[in-house]
Amino acid sequence: MESRSLDEIKKDFEKDANDGKLSTHRAHSIMFTADERVEYGFHDFEQDLKATNEKAADADAMTWADVEKFIEDNA
Repeated sequence: MESRSLDEIKKDFEKDANDGKLSTHRAHSIMFTADERVEYGFHDFEQDLKATNEKAADADAMTWADVEKFIEDNA
């Protein structure tokens, strides 16, 4: 299964961000391929986000720094 590169994720983030943020649902959809999302659904993503960045999880929004931190913390 091939993952998306950080450059691909950043490009989509910048294209879709509103005030520098994306909803957690949108962030999940750009961070992972369709195949990855089948195995790592939003519920699992949300639980991991709460464990590593409760502020972003509670806000239901992620900045680019949040996305990078999530990737780093969960790689």
